[in-house]
Amino acid sequence: MDKRDFKKQGEEVHIRIQEELFKKDKDMQQQFYQQFTTIPAEYRERMMVIEAMNLGFKIQDGYPISVATGEPATESQMNTINKATDRAMLRSNPHLDKYNMKYQNGLFVPIDFKKLIEKEG
Repeated sequence: MDKRDFKKQGEEVHIRIQEELFKKDKDMQQQFYQQFTTIPAEYRERMMVIEAMNLGFKIQDGYPISVATGEPATESQMNTINKATDRAMLRSNPHLDKYNMKYQNGLFVPIDFKKLIEKEG
C-alpha cells in the first residue's frame, strides 16, 4: 500500500468514525457540550462579559447588572446571556482546536482528516 492509498483509507475510516461514533452517540455529544461550553472557565468568563455587554449588561461581582437601569438581570435575561455565552464558546473555544474537534451543524466531530494530517505535520 503506497502513501496515497494509506491516506485515502485513513480518510474513509475517519469519516466512518464521525458518522457511526460521534454523530450517533447522544451521551457523548451532551458530554462534549458540557465540556466545551464551560471549559476553560476563564475563557467562559471573558465571553460572558462580552455577551452581557452586547445585551446591555455589565458584570458586577460576578452577576449581570443592567447598564440602563442598574437592576440585576432577571432569570429570563440571565438565560439569554447564558445562551449567548454558550454560542460564543462553541464558535471560538480554544479547546476545540486543542482537541482536534469542531462544532458543526449542532454536533461535535473531529476535524477533517486532511486538516488533522496537516496539523500533525
